[in-house]
Amino acid sequence: MITQVKKIMTAKVISVPIGTTLFEAHQLMNEKRIRHLPITDKSDNVIGLLSQRDIQYVPDSKHITVELMMSSPVYCVEENLPLRKVVFQMLEKKISSLLVINEDEDVVGIVTTDDLLWQLAHLLSDEKEDRGLTLTAMEKQTIGEIANELSNAGI
Repeated sequence: MITQVKKIMTAKVISVPIGTTLFEAHQLMNEKRIRHLPITDKSDNVIGLLSQRDIQYVPDSKHITVELMMSSPVYCVEENLPLRKVVFQMLEKKISSLLVINEDEDVVGIVTTDDLLWQLAHLLSDEKEDRGLTLTAMEKQTIGEIANELSNAGI
């Protein structure tokens, strides 16, 4: 059974620097099929997080930059943290994503409610052939990319 967040996180973290317009961020999120976008400063440090919900109703997105709408501070969890603790942190903070950091405090991934739901679906599977499925085969893709591939396959 997968018990650590590093086993289900999306390791390929896509971010944008401050100064990026909401329009550009929204296009990138749609293209990559993601709902959470870390915002970095000039030194590449994550200073905020933008979600689809943050920009959903902004009328003039071509003239507003991400730092005006991002959430800050950004909540992080260590990569070896048990999933149960991750779930409770997300519930307690009422958030839908957490950045995952290593022991050097470098960002190594992001975990979202989608990642947790994929794991839950796996755990709840009643079909014998589904029980062998693990997310390790999908580590190089975001959940959005996987969902897109499944959709294209008619699943």
